Amino acid sequence: MKMLNSNVCCKNLDEVVQKVGNVIIPAKNKAYKRLEVIESGDEKVTVGDVVYVPITAGYEVDVEKDKFTIVNAREIILIL
Repeated sequence: MKMLNSNVCCKNLDEVVQKVGNVIIPAKNKAYKRLEVIESGDEKVTVGDVVYVPITAGYEVDVEKDKFTIVNAREIILIL
């Protein structure tokens, strides 16, 4: 998998409780989600980094029974 245009492929580290239609109800009433970077198309974000993004950021993608979240590097709040 290769990311283009400053997109970052991540795996969720926190669980989202429910999705009701287009509304996401987060675990523990958080306004962000914690992700681990799997593949990066941005030079500032490296593989293995833990990043925080708003709960509504990104797109969920299913690839061979695995769920990934694709976010743009501009949506990242914090890099650990």
